[in-house]
Amino acid sequence: GCVGCVWVVCDELRKATKGDGKLLQEVPTRWNSTFYMLERFICLKQIVNDIVHRHISAPDMVSAKEVQDISDVIDILRPVEAATKELCAQKYATTSMVIPMVYILQKTIKEFQPKQEMGLQLKSAIIVQCDKRFSSVESCSLLGMATILDPRFKKLYFKDTVALSKMLRYISNDIKQTQTMSSSESSSDTDNTSMNIQFTILYKINL
Repeated sequence: GCVGCVWVVCDELRKATKGDGKLLQEVPTRWNSTFYMLERFICLKQIVNDIVHRHISAPDMVSAKEVQDISDVIDILRPVEAATKELCAQKYATTSMVIPMVYILQKTIKEFQPKQEMGLQLKSAIIVQCDKRFSSVESCSLLGMATILDPRFKKLYFKDTVALSKMLRYISNDIKQTQTMSSSESSSDTDNTSMNIQFTILYKINL
């Protein structure tokens, strides 16, 4: 029967890939599982095609057009998957990476040119959702200041000049407020040190 044939095909796939190849099944609660499922299929499509064509009762192999559709979907979703993985990392702070990652994500997707109508529709839908969900990300003071103070990014990934000016003003005001509080309790040497620190930070941000 069909079920038995599927097991035979799976066994042949395992042998053909020396145990390293296995088709993946998506998990409804994890969007990236669909990405991994499609990506694995494209990697093994030639082997799967050869095996399927040796069994008359096997399920139909996807067409060349459908393979191209899947390839477009994978290429569009790849930067989304990369951004998700990076921002969900637990071993290091990622606050300063949000704005740069959003910038790179949107830029990469907009520059990609799908070959099929399905890819064009998916690209358009993702761009709309990105614009909707990330439109005010640069205005978030926590994310904005963290990005500017990170020497890897500074002002490089800001598209909104108004939001950037606001973040720079926040940082400058915070430094001045800290300096004022310190000067009321410190010696003149410490005051000079605070002023030097303030100057150094502002200078490095504007490099």
